Amino acid sequence: MTVHGLVAVSRFSNLAAPTLMQPKPWHFTGEVSFELEIGGTTLIIEDRVLSPLLQPGWSRTGTPDDDALLSSGLYADFRAHNQISFGLRYGRFTTFFSEDFTPGSNPHSVLGWVYMSNAPDVVVGLAFTQPL
Repeated sequence: MTVHGLVAVSRFSNLAAPTLMQPKPWHFTGEVSFELEIGGTTLIIEDRVLSPLLQPGWSRTGTPDDDALLSSGLYADFRAHNQISFGLRYGRFTTFFSEDFTPGSNPHSVLGWVYMSNAPDVVVGLAFTQPL
């Protein structure tokens, strides 16, 4: 069994272009991973949280409908991101599932108590590892 944790801080400069919308100068990352090997098969669970990308204070103009609002970056770029991954490793093969979402409520989504948009970021994969 292995448990791993990571906390990181990054400092970003402004974009070279003189635009008003700029990245937040400080970014924070937290990660926890857990691996458990049973009978040659390893279960892997990871959770990562990233701070918002852009500086707050922006909103959309006009009165867009919910579909236009949810497909925009308004919520995604100004809120934290959380990515949860699950995997199984057996020998050289690993299969995994990963979902990236924005924590917190969103009154414009189908489920107002949890953030939900029309384009989930789901990754399903199969990997093969070849030693050098």
